[in-house]
Amino acid sequence: MNERLGFTSHRRGHPRLSKNIGTLTPRGRRGLECVMQKLMMSLGCLLLLSMAAGCPTTAMPDASIGSDAQVSDAVATSDAPVVVADAPITADAPASIAIAGSYTDNFGGMHVITNTRWESSGVGFTSGFRITRFDNAAGVAIAQNDATNEFSPSLWSRYEWVTISGVLYMCQSPYDSMTEEDAMSAPRPDRTTPATSGCGTFGWSVLTSM
Repeated sequence: MNERLGFTSHRRGHPRLSKNIGTLTPRGRRGLECVMQKLMMSLGCLLLLSMAAGCPTTAMPDASIGSDAQVSDAVATSDAPVVVADAPITADAPASIAIAGSYTDNFGGMHVITNTRWESSGVGFTSGFRITRFDNAAGVAIAQNDATNEFSPSLWSRYEWVTISGVLYMCQSPYDSMTEEDAMSAPRPDRTTPATSGCGTFGWSVLTSM
């Protein structure tokens, strides 16, 4: 019987597979195939029983969790850009007009000058002028004549001043412009010889501080 199934007798009586399976008879081969099928079925049953019993399995790491962790860590450790808002620009306070003060002139008049007013007075008259702009470097001030002035009321004047050899000279020219722009763009007086000429028909006035 053992020989027909492909086994040979061991000296202790235990069967073993023949070393030369090719010599099996057809019936013996069918018997061997049956034994192998039963063995495979037994192994399959053992595997199913192991899974049903809840044997521990090795879980694969969740790739999405690792990815989220890396993103969170990157956000936590990255340096956020520092946005610095531009500081508001504050204009410096207007500079004082360089010749502010009280003066007398060589015609017997008086002048009181501030950043916003040029007051002139003399025998029989008092005039006021509202300064709208001045330039110390150029020695120029633009002013509108007061509406109550006796001469050229509400028109525009341009005052110019220059200091030569310690003497302060002043010229009001023009004194009757229609607009501020006209007063600014009018031809400028000659500054080269203010002691003798250069300021129209009136000449330059000498201002002496009081």
